[in-house]
Amino acid sequence: MALYTISGEVGQVGQTLSTGAFRCKLPPLPMTLVHVSANSTVDDAGLTLQVQDDGSDILGSAMDLALTATNGEWNSKHFGGTNTPIQIAGSSILELDLANAAADTRVQFVLTLLY
Repeated sequence: MALYTISGEVGQVGQTLSTGAFRCKLPPLPMTLVHVSANSTVDDAGLTLQVQDDGSDILGSAMDLALTATNGEWNSKHFGGTNTPIQIAGSSILELDLANAAADTRVQFVLTLLY
């Protein structure tokens, strides 16, 4: 098994983040989501993040990103957490959905998968 990591920052001045803030198509290999980490660059009350696989929410609940001092994290058992790893089919489209974002908020994220 090997790790596949997707990381980046979404958002810009004058833009309000929402559904489909980031999208990527995975390689044609079955993968397993084992870790998600994200944080907001500003305090933004109510800001949450959800990961979607081909249009369906895959985290049990959206991650709270309201405070810059607290990273939102989802960890499977592979990363010392209690969550069950999530199987993802090859060539799936992963999407980050952000809810309740204020204008000018940026979100930095890391998704870690096994293949």
